[in-house]
Amino acid sequence: MQNIFNNRGEGHINTAVKIIIAVIIGALILGGIYLLFAGDGGIMGKLDDEVNEMMDYDPEVQGYQVQINEYTTLNDISFTYDGKTWHKANVVGYSEDAEVKYFVSHKSMAAMILQEGDTAYLISTPDGETWTKHKAYTNVRYDKSTILKWVDDAEGGHFYAVFRRNDWGNSWESSDGIRWTTDNLGIHYFS
Repeated sequence: MQNIFNNRGEGHINTAVKIIIAVIIGALILGGIYLLFAGDGGIMGKLDDEVNEMMDYDPEVQGYQVQINEYTTLNDISFTYDGKTWHKANVVGYSEDAEVKYFVSHKSMAAMILQEGDTAYLISTPDGETWTKHKAYTNVRYDKSTILKWVDDAEGGHFYAVFRRNDWGNSWESSDGIRWTTDNLGIHYFS
């Protein structure tokens, strides 16, 4: 008579069931890893896209766009970097009846001519958030001779502003929305 040394009681069916369970668990783990790292369509790719969108990152474009919402008063001006989240612009030091006469933006910069009482102000921002007063003129005429616009040129472009007061005007330029320069020659109008 032979002694039985294996008394586990495990048969072929138990072993087959364990192997099938191990294969299923392994397939689920591999599927989860594939879903996590499967290129742009995977969870990590989508997470990367969401983080880049939050940071407004675009490797093709240096800088970002500032969008200014439609406004009815100076206190309503707000800006966004991503087109979704709006922030109140920091345009302070002017009365509530101040009127925006001209407004122009380019990439992250914006400038406006603001009329308050009999004084016109040239104010601008490099980022949409903080606005700085640069020039102030009285008795400005708002016809086709007072302008504020963005001009594209070989160096990338610049803001161009002209204030007409009676028969004389002054022109100003800024490529960064911070420093404004003039040629100090003045413009004489014959009208």
